Amino acid sequence: MTTPNLMQVLEEGFDNGSGIDWVTTHHRPDTHANRRRIIDREHGNGETPQADGWLYLRRDHGDFVHVQRIKWIDRKWLAS
Repeated sequence: MTTPNLMQVLEEGFDNGSGIDWVTTHHRPDTHANRRRIIDREHGNGETPQADGWLYLRRDHGDFVHVQRIKWIDRKWLAS
């Protein structure tokens, strides 16, 4: 098993029509391989990371729009 060398930051919220209400934030260790898998999958859906590093995922459920954004931070920067 590959040692996680990244920290995945995942924020979830809802688009209220005038902005996004961010509700929860999750942090978990992650690997470069899993980051690549997620980015490749979402690229196939037309999504790419923004200039600030966040990958935005929007899912329209009819009554509401669920929004997630994901960013990966190198864990060596967290140790300093």
